[in-house]
Amino acid sequence: ETVSTREGLDYDHVYREYLDTRKAMLKMLADLPDEKVYRETVLPWGAHGSVADLIEIFADHEVEHALDVQKIVAEAKSIPE
Repeated sequence: ETVSTREGLDYDHVYREYLDTRKAMLKMLADLPDEKVYRETVLPWGAHGSVADLIEIFADHEVEHALDVQKIVAEAKSIPE
């Protein structure tokens, strides 16, 4: 889905979807045998790596997003009303 198809959804809906997706992903990863977690494969953008590598990349990427959001919130708080 694209951002434009989801931009009208309310925060609660999006947050519930996030929690449901996260729960499903964690269960899937917990059920994945170790040999599949560490087996090299082609990642979605064409590079080679394992599921473990993919998780690390996404975790780092999520931290970047969190820092961006924290910066936006801090800037919004500093704007006089």
